[in-house]
Amino acid sequence: MSSLGFQSLYRQLNAAGIGTHRAFLPDAWEPLSLRWPQPKRPILSYEAERPLSSYPVIGLSIAYELEIVGVIRLLEGAGIPVLAASRGPRDPIIIGGGPLTFSNPSVALPFVDVLLVGEAEARLPELLATIEAAGGDRRRAIEAAAALDNVIVGEIDEGRFEPLPPPARADKSLLPAYSAILTPDTELAEMFLVEPERGCSRRCTFCVMRGGTIAGGMRILPKERPLSVLPAEAKRVGLVGAAVTDLPHLEALVADIVDSGRGVAISSLRADRLTPRFLRDLQRGGYRTITVASDGISERMRLVLDRRVKEEDLLRAAQLTAEAGFHKLKVYEMIGAPGETDADADELIRFASELASIQRLTLTFSTFVA
Repeated sequence: MSSLGFQSLYRQLNAAGIGTHRAFLPDAWEPLSLRWPQPKRPILSYEAERPLSSYPVIGLSIAYELEIVGVIRLLEGAGIPVLAASRGPRDPIIIGGGPLTFSNPSVALPFVDVLLVGEAEARLPELLATIEAAGGDRRRAIEAAAALDNVIVGEIDEGRFEPLPPPARADKSLLPAYSAILTPDTELAEMFLVEPERGCSRRCTFCVMRGGTIAGGMRILPKERPLSVLPAEAKRVGLVGAAVTDLPHLEALVADIVDSGRGVAISSLRADRLTPRFLRDLQRGGYRTITVASDGISERMRLVLDRRVKEEDLLRAAQLTAEAGFHKLKVYEMIGAPGETDADADELIRFASELASIQRLTLTFSTFVA
């Protein structure tokens, strides 16, 4: 429910007069055992409590490969054939999209009828209009959709795949993405999300949003754009993006948000962008812990990954946060990158001890998956 892309499309389509309802996997589903909760119940839409299989089109937002398991279970629970090649003329058209399409879209193709590659704001309304124009003829609708830019047909004929198209890229006029729903019952409870920039100018080699890719390339919005969409009832604002801390006017934007009496949260902070004034405003906005990313576990590995954060930046972040009175500094690390050695791990141990002598420290490790 807290996904900004999902909420932004929900708002965009309903505003355009395209009736859009939501549906979710049951909370009690056990993804590790792959067992359905018993007794098994049909998956219904949230707004109308209609069976999912009764809708003509179903859109799936897929973030990464492991979510394909959820796609399979959702289709099974809805009574829809899991494989696109097994569906008949009365089955809904399944559209796939989301962040997965920037990294490894091919894994979704056996399960979707149509895959929209890239940023859906740029192409989804046209795709839905094309499907509607087919007048209920499922095969004709899918073939017409395949003629659109940034769209590929799934494996509707077993064993046949088309080349992947380039990703769609939303014009700045369609931005920012922002929340359509405020609720206390989500991971980011009562937080209004807004995207003040999209993409990234940096070139970290492990990131699908790195500059130089079609997905990357930073699109910066004027400070007034995200401020203009904040509703009066929003008490906490989350600034979401791949490189929010690289916004040239970020300090002024955060100051305006907290001056309005709202709390603030940012999806990521760069150690080399922290200043005393910025930290004071984050504190006023509710921050008690500052989180930054090192990613490479040594200076050498950060250079290999083109992650340009240096030891001196992290040491300075520890010093600034300690002086400002923050409870602790949390540092994200990525371990297991190609070329990593025991010497790199030894350097991390030495450096972590140095950081911990300045500020209370938490290290969070993610395992690199090739």
